[in-house]
Amino acid sequence: VGVPGMKADDIDVKLEHDGRVIRLSGTKKSKEGEVEIESRFEKAFMLGNNRFETDKITANLVDGVLTITAPKVFEEEVKESKIKVIESAPEESSEPAVSDKETGETAE
Repeated sequence: VGVPGMKADDIDVKLEHDGRVIRLSGTKKSKEGEVEIESRFEKAFMLGNNRFETDKITANLVDGVLTITAPKVFEEEVKESKIKVIESAPEESSEPAVSDKETGETAE
């Protein structure tokens, strides 16, 4: 991102929305003669559904160009695993069963 004339102290970089958005903002104050000039900018970048190593995101400012590096998290392939189904006896209830008049089925 081009930010000519800005210094690192003038720029804020924040990670928002559970790591899905990087928001850049900055303010630069300067004086030309007796006139004070304040320039502001704000920009947000959607990172999509990708997951990033948030503690390894870096921002580097060189010659008015801000470069943000966000390394992706590489997930291992999800292996199939079988989940055992356990059959239990129904709990006894003191309340009468409720039936569905349309289907005739009884729900407990």
